[in-house]
Amino acid sequence: MLKRIFSVIRPLPLLLSLLTSLLGVGVAHYLGFVINWGLLIWLWMWLTTINLSVMFLQEYFVKSRKVWMRNQNLDGASEFGGMDINSQLKIFFLIGVVCLAVSLIPVINLIYLYQVDLLALIFLGFVFLIIYIVELKAEWLDTLGLSLFIHAFLYANLIPSVSYLLQADRIHRFLFLMTFPLFFVFLALFIVISLEELKEDSSKLDASLAGKIGVINYLRLHNIVGMFAFIILLFETFIDLPWKLVWPPLLVLPIVWLQMWQVNQIVRGKQVALNLLMYTATASTTLTTYFITLALWLN
Repeated sequence: MLKRIFSVIRPLPLLLSLLTSLLGVGVAHYLGFVINWGLLIWLWMWLTTINLSVMFLQEYFVKSRKVWMRNQNLDGASEFGGMDINSQLKIFFLIGVVCLAVSLIPVINLIYLYQVDLLALIFLGFVFLIIYIVELKAEWLDTLGLSLFIHAFLYANLIPSVSYLLQADRIHRFLFLMTFPLFFVFLALFIVISLEELKEDSSKLDASLAGKIGVINYLRLHNIVGMFAFIILLFETFIDLPWKLVWPPLLVLPIVWLQMWQVNQIVRGKQVALNLLMYTATASTTLTTYFITLALWLN
């Protein structure tokens, strides 16, 4: 039973939330703000419980829809230690609601113990809405071709902004300079993730962005945005971004080139293990975020 519950948890959103919130704090540190670690810990708790809530509620709604459409058991008893599908659904729904309720505790602490300002609370509300809309309405957003872009914006721009605002009292243009290139790095990652999802369920292809613009163009878009991120980062050195903050993420370029080479192999019709491509994309994204954050803390 516990194994089935833990299989619902996806570690990547939790890891990305942790890394990008550290990036926002790194920007605040670089700009000279005194860091309140309690605020960061409460933010992590909030992001973790919100993500867990969405994961279990999404599992509940997906399985409920399958049961309704197929009107069959889905072999739930064999998947859940002898428990039928209705019991599965009740447990997933209960865990999702409990996590959602627990997520109120960090928010209440942020409001009453730390008295965070209104702007930070507004950004927290945006994060909450986007996480729930993107995950629970993923199919609708996929048909519009927006899911990838909203995911990238959430992790590369919005979560660092929330983390920064909890430490500072205003938005600074330096935050935009540090997070804007990351948007394209994360966009490349979510394109790779979508390839894995389309492989598992090819019926989603026609309604997805890949189906609308063509799979080949979709793969080429991955390579374009992957390189565009580092071109922007280099360009920002001409608009007041110090070189000491630019060169550390450039160390990840060999992994990015490997990622692009793997995608090019797919374009040429060659067999490439999507699992390996997924590991490469995750490594390039997390390491780029890590090196930017490290540069901010060390300088």
